Amino acid sequence: MIKKIILLSLLFVLSFSCKKEKPEVVPVVDEVEEIEGPKIIEEFGYILNDYKVIRDTIKNGETFGEILDRHHIGHTSIFNIAAAAKDTFD
Repeated sequence: MIKKIILLSLLFVLSFSCKKEKPEVVPVVDEVEEIEGPKIIEEFGYILNDYKVIRDTIKNGETFGEILDRHHIGHTSIFNIAAAAKDTFD
């Protein structure tokens, strides 16, 4: 009889100790922050974001070398560019 009481007591204690607790429900809010990239500037079929664009006016009688020299392009580079384009633009 004592064994039954001990066994029932043990089962009673175990049944309450194994009770599953309901987890607290926390609402999950998905916030998506949109990051805007740089605005794409396209003119004359070129994407100008890919180049360093200098807005300037070419004066009457200016040569290709004078324009590039004004923007600190070396004489050797100007000569190489002019030589490469000579067959096309002359």
